Amino acid sequence: NPEELSILITCRNSIESIASLFLLKNQKSISQTNFDISIKKILNLVHSKNYNRKYFNLYTYIYSELESYIQDKPSDKRYVQSFINEINTYGVNNKNLYKSLILFDKIYTKELFNKHNVEWEKLITSSLKLNPDHFELMKISELIHEASTFSDNDFSKLFEDAVMSYWSEQIHDEVDEKINSENLGYEDLEDTQVIDGHAENYISEALDEYSNDVIQMIDLTESLIENVDTEYIRASLLEALADDEHYERSERQNNKDVDFDDVDRLFQRNI
Repeated sequence: NPEELSILITCRNSIESIASLFLLKNQKSISQTNFDISIKKILNLVHSKNYNRKYFNLYTYIYSELESYIQDKPSDKRYVQSFINEINTYGVNNKNLYKSLILFDKIYTKELFNKHNVEWEKLITSSLKLNPDHFELMKISELIHEASTFSDNDFSKLFEDAVMSYWSEQIHDEVDEKINSENLGYEDLEDTQVIDGHAENYISEALDEYSNDVIQMIDLTESLIENVDTEYIRASLLEALADDEHYERSERQNNKDVDFDDVDRLFQRNI
């Protein structure tokens, strides 16, 4: 029911709720007609709130997704500017940081506002204070790259601190999982140098997903490698190889112990 759906989404008033409506449409779980009705009702409900600023995220998400609506209602770009004003005043303060960054990226890419009117320092520093994960750091690194055109602030140190804060807790498990998928043999595990090399490669691959001009790749790699217990990973791999060999030997021995004359007699009895 579009009426109930629009009321529910407006009451929840979150990026997640409006994004779920678009997902239902994309999955064809809701017809295009009902989707259009729901969107119009949501917009009417928001309008009836006299442009209350708490609905700006909701409205801007719709606005950034619907090209046809933008063309029909060019005057409603004021909602986008209001969204930017929110960031300029309060920074990013959404419990789902990634979706907030995606929303900003959408309206930024579509050039729906004057980029010189963004308080880039407020946007970036507030985002970095929310303990961003890897994917959020990727988006923030893109923002820092863009901000260099409009701002003289150097966000590199803040960004590197956020990278270290996240990856220092994650990097050992990440490297351990990836190395375990490599099918390394005994000759690869004679010492920890091979493991060290793999660990450095995986760390570099992760950091390389950030805009290269906002981090010191070598320094961060050297710092993060200290959080990887390569000797523990090596010992675990050697133990796993020994277990595999023991299992294979047991299987071979079991096959040798089979009395094929007994098997033949069994078949002859059943014929």
